[in-house]
Amino acid sequence: MGGRGCWRNSAHRHAGPVGAGRLPGNAPHRTGFAPAALLIQIAELVVFAAILLGVVGPLARRVAAALGNSEQAGFTLLLVIVSVAAIAAEAIQLEGIIGAFLAGIAVNHAVRSSNAKVKLEFLGNSIFIPAFFIVTGFLIDLRMLGQSLTTDLPLVLSIVGTLVVGKWAAAELSGRGFGFGATDRLLMTSLTLPQVAATLAAALVGYEAVNAAGEQLLDGRMLNAVLVLVVVTAVLGPVLTQRALTRLRGRANPDSPEHSPPVTLTTRA
Repeated sequence: MGGRGCWRNSAHRHAGPVGAGRLPGNAPHRTGFAPAALLIQIAELVVFAAILLGVVGPLARRVAAALGNSEQAGFTLLLVIVSVAAIAAEAIQLEGIIGAFLAGIAVNHAVRSSNAKVKLEFLGNSIFIPAFFIVTGFLIDLRMLGQSLTTDLPLVLSIVGTLVVGKWAAAELSGRGFGFGATDRLLMTSLTLPQVAATLAAALVGYEAVNAAGEQLLDGRMLNAVLVLVVVTAVLGPVLTQRALTRLRGRANPDSPEHSPPVTLTTRA
């Protein structure tokens, strides 16, 4: 399969080697490593984070307090701050998801108990996150994905198996250390198992990262494995959680009909 994987070629993919210097409009992780470009990127990130957390955060608190209980104004303020932060992050060659994340931290304290935050969370869960997965789905070639599952099956199984075993081992060790029961440890495993949006976003960034020779940090084979990992853990996690919750309900209500032992009727002669 090489580096093609199941991911379609797009306009942002590189046709060949690129220079090590920092090109206009291209982030260092997309144009190849260069010490000077990396230092500039780190400096920009530090200044960007300081402005968001030290200036935008306090300013958002004051504006939110001045707006009072106006849900529409508070929601508009949050949406504008998050959007501007994402655009500013891309302007200094950072990923937009970093800007949105830092903006969320900056304004979280200001709107922690407001209804505007609830609306913004609803908007993100109902529009932004599904849109991210839809866009990602357009990059996937199902035929190439099927071929990858046959030719790179050991790689896929090793990545998925390592994560599942690692999550289980962490829950077992920490759970036993705190004296938790088997059901509690199963719940810990199931709740930490799903790898969805953040994992896929990080994998996409790694897929676009290249060195000076144009070689990718993550090729298509690894992205195929990450996609399978996302699907498997997104399904397995809720299934195990439901199983653990059923056990917990039975432990909390041992006299409930569905957990009562069967009754045997006998006839006295």
